[in-house]
Amino acid sequence: MSERLDLLRELNAHTYDHALLLTYNFQPDFFEEYCLEQLAALEANNNVTVIMDAREFQAILAGERGRWPRKANLRYLLHPVSPARRFHPKLALFTSARTGLLVIGSGNLTRAGLSRNAEMTHVFSFSKEKHEDDLPLFHDALSLLRAIADRWPDDELSSRINDLRDNASWLQAGANRTSPSPSRLLHNLTEPLFAQISVGIAGPVERVLVLSPFFDPAPELLDVLDGALHPKEVLIYTQPGAPMLTPAWLDHPLMKRGTGKLLFSEWSDDNRRQELHAKAVAIQLPDGSWRLFAGSANFTRAAMLCTPAEGNVETGILTDGIRLSSQAMRAFFDPSQRAREQPLKPVQAPSPIKKLQAPLSLGLAQLDHGTLTCVLEGASGGPVDALLQFPDGATVVVPLDGVGTKRSASLPAETVARCDRQSVVVSLQVRGSTSEASNRVLLHNHKDIVTGGASRRERRMREAVRSAEKFAAVLAELLVQPDLSALMEFLTYCDIPLAGAPRLLLRSREVMSAEEVDQHLRTLGERNLRAYQSLHEATLGFSERHTRRLHRHAATPSLDLIPSCMHLIRSVASVLNAQIQRLITGLEETRALTIDDWYTHRQNLDAYLHAWSALLTVASTEWLPRLAQAFNANEVRKELAPDLDALGKLRDELLRVRHRVERCAAGTLAVITPRGNLVKPSFNPQNVVSPTAWPRFERELTSMYTRFRQVA
Repeated sequence: MSERLDLLRELNAHTYDHALLLTYNFQPDFFEEYCLEQLAALEANNNVTVIMDAREFQAILAGERGRWPRKANLRYLLHPVSPARRFHPKLALFTSARTGLLVIGSGNLTRAGLSRNAEMTHVFSFSKEKHEDDLPLFHDALSLLRAIADRWPDDELSSRINDLRDNASWLQAGANRTSPSPSRLLHNLTEPLFAQISVGIAGPVERVLVLSPFFDPAPELLDVLDGALHPKEVLIYTQPGAPMLTPAWLDHPLMKRGTGKLLFSEWSDDNRRQELHAKAVAIQLPDGSWRLFAGSANFTRAAMLCTPAEGNVETGILTDGIRLSSQAMRAFFDPSQRAREQPLKPVQAPSPIKKLQAPLSLGLAQLDHGTLTCVLEGASGGPVDALLQFPDGATVVVPLDGVGTKRSASLPAETVARCDRQSVVVSLQVRGSTSEASNRVLLHNHKDIVTGGASRRERRMREAVRSAEKFAAVLAELLVQPDLSALMEFLTYCDIPLAGAPRLLLRSREVMSAEEVDQHLRTLGERNLRAYQSLHEATLGFSERHTRRLHRHAATPSLDLIPSCMHLIRSVASVLNAQIQRLITGLEETRALTIDDWYTHRQNLDAYLHAWSALLTVASTEWLPRLAQAFNANEVRKELAPDLDALGKLRDELLRVRHRVERCAAGTLAVITPRGNLVKPSFNPQNVVSPTAWPRFERELTSMYTRFRQVA
């Protein structure tokens, strides 16, 4: 019952065609750059929907553009929901024609929720004609999703649920329970959870165990629990500083007469402290058996005593007939066995939930065949413009035609093309005004990843950002293509995200060997010089923007982002090394250069070496020291170690540059002077590969790499 679950590995075990995910918190960068691209359950999934809390959704769109979704309503549907309080369920339904996976628990669709927090999660699987025991739970989940779509309607959401149902024929029939099931999926759309959890129980019960990280300032739930169940013992487990525990909890009659105890404990995984985020209630009946409810609901009024009309939306699994000793159930709630009573810590009241208000209410923005359609809710007012804001910083104002609630406009081809590449945040402005007059929504512009949206360039981008090994494979593939446009686009648009995620063993194509790439470049001969020059600006742009990204991250480094940072460092080094190899190979195959061309090649080579030095300087003097200062040395070492050998090989390649250039200059290469004379190539003292400057560069490069070894 208390077996530890590797949820990420579970989600990476099988592929599915449909996914519907319910969450309160949502991290677009983590979901888009990690979950969608690296988890088998989502990677090739053409029907992915995320349903989240509307206030959290608006908070994301009100934040920095760099944190906005970039693939929402293109690659997947992101649908906000607005109950009276919070949309708080945590449920994921994955289906295909013959299989299914259902995940119900306490974890949000965030990096912490999937891999860092102390969570409690139920996982149920279905395989047609093989493993069908949990089919009723899948029917319950689909019914819940359809009820949510009916209550907070959206045409795209309904269409996706219908597609899921039609493809998974095993879900179309109603749930026919031929025998009582020990587990049921509960939600509070129509009835409060506590009424469902306690139904059929006539007190007094032996004991009640509660696990929750959040509470109300007033212990109203203790009144309800005591009145309904008359427990002989109540144990409430939480962590120190839990919001919103106040002295009123300790003054409650249950606590005063010794029936109740408020216990504080700690949770960890492999000696790494975890934030408690699990929620559960266990009731021990007079016959000694337990009824356990575990899911998304905290021990609060909005979660346990309300429906969405006045409180949250919550989900969980109720299981009857559990035969465990009291000690075993306590160990399930408190694995560390460190629970104890202690004084309450002062708490800060949370900010009240504010309903967002604006003069205009935008319900939907949709792009279809170049036509932008905006649907207003409520009062429509006079002429309005649509404000299209893009995550990359661009903003486009579009005058909308029409009156009433439906307005539209034909977009220019370049704007349509921009909308096809990234998510778009849409709001309304009163004609003639420069300030937003409505809420923000995401443009609906969904693409089919098989037929409509996934170009070859986009597939390469997705593969390259997964790992340094995959990046190297894509780069090698592009290096040997005769057309440079694909490589130019790749360097211009490929951005390695700093998205925290556990390092997984991912399937990767075989990387073309350095010898094979070198052999191809040699067949191009002198043409390498023209090729590398056409890629010069794109190469430096790739290096500079990723160096800036690492510099920004180095100010507040994260242990979870070490794999992504090493991916970034290795990828920049690979790009610079490839460009240097192309330049030197071109020089080796050339017999004579003008003095101006020789000057240009020396300056460009300096630029590549300086770019590599700049990145490594940020890594070794900013990022590594702050990592070492902020985190446990063993944990940092564990995350750095897998990349050090590959980084060392790239360093060795760069350290061979001077030898290759020197050998080339001493060989058959000649420089044509303005008078037409042929002379041996020479270097200015300022050139990195000159005899005077190279030793210092070599020492600095070796020293910076040594810092990696020292930390790891």
